[in-house]
Amino acid sequence: MAKKNKNVLILIGPPGSGKGTQAEDLCKIFQLESISPGLIFRNAVTKKTKLGKLAKPYLQKGLLVPDDVVSKVVFKKIKQAKSDILLDGFPRNLKQANLLKDFFAVSENDYKVVVLEIDLSAKEILERITGRRACDCGINYHLKFKPPQQKGICDKCRKKLKIRSDSSPQVVKTRIKVYNDDTQPIIRFYKRAKDCRYRKIDGADSIDKVRKNIVRILKQQNVVTKK
Repeated sequence: MAKKNKNVLILIGPPGSGKGTQAEDLCKIFQLESISPGLIFRNAVTKKTKLGKLAKPYLQKGLLVPDDVVSKVVFKKIKQAKSDILLDGFPRNLKQANLLKDFFAVSENDYKVVVLEIDLSAKEILERITGRRACDCGINYHLKFKPPQQKGICDKCRKKLKIRSDSSPQVVKTRIKVYNDDTQPIIRFYKRAKDCRYRKIDGADSIDKVRKNIVRILKQQNVVTKK
């Protein structure tokens, strides 16, 4: 049986770079199926599931959930996906990148991968994250860049917004260190990879400009086709 062609967009960037916001918009534009381990784990923590209890201590400290746990969750979602895929927050280190490469190599589908790095300085990261707000329904907001229509209330479900547990100054500093130590090496990994395409985006631009730049790149590379 011939393999099915599937496109995979991998978003890489430090905390606060706007990956989540861009992921939401790109999924709507290109009808991509988003797979976000961070969102999956946060929802599991809220619902107090077995997975949530396992992930909670790591999230609270700004650390990465163990590779085997994250990979198992992501690979299951990829197998279930019916359309092209957007990976938001995976892989986050070299081990995860290699596990993903191996997964694609033995898959029944032919995956074409493009990697987009959203670059942002440490100063900008701190400024952005302090304004983050989140809702249990999964929608993220920012007091400056993406405020809700009503202060402190989710536009969709009307529930009260929360400050994410991973957004305190100390946790943010830990997350930046984890990113620099663990995630930066995979950028070099994908730059050298022959089986994917790598592009870099300036994350300091406005949300709209970053989105337009990403859309332009995806269309130029024929990675995904607008439905």
